[in-house]
Amino acid sequence: FFVSWKHHLTGRGQDDFERASDWIQKNTPKDSIFIAPPWEYRFWISARRAQVVSYKYIHVNASNEEWLERIRDLNGGHAFKTTGGAALKELQQNFPNLSGGQIFKLKEKYRADYYLTVKRRDDLPFELVFSNGSYFLYRLS
Repeated sequence: FFVSWKHHLTGRGQDDFERASDWIQKNTPKDSIFIAPPWEYRFWISARRAQVVSYKYIHVNASNEEWLERIRDLNGGHAFKTTGGAALKELQQNFPNLSGGQIFKLKEKYRADYYLTVKRRDDLPFELVFSNGSYFLYRLS
């Protein structure tokens, strides 16, 4: 809660992620599903949209295998070579470089509507619908 209201409480302006989340909240259907940077723990709070997986929110039951599968999928299908924070660095390197084919498979598997990434991807066959220099949102339809 505090993180999503930080700019109101501290008097500081929004950062690029908050601006992207605000745009998403105002301009995408509420039932949209996002392939979003899994390390951005604020996504579902700020954007108020579903995401394929969050790195920070793991379930502590049988569904943790599903969580790991989703994290691997967003890591380009690669098993992690490291653990903890080092695994997060692998994810941060691989996620922005998913190929168009990988994104299409994720779209099909998770019924995703959008891909939000931290790198402009002119190589993708998807429409860029929002960017602010730090975040780039592609419609997958």
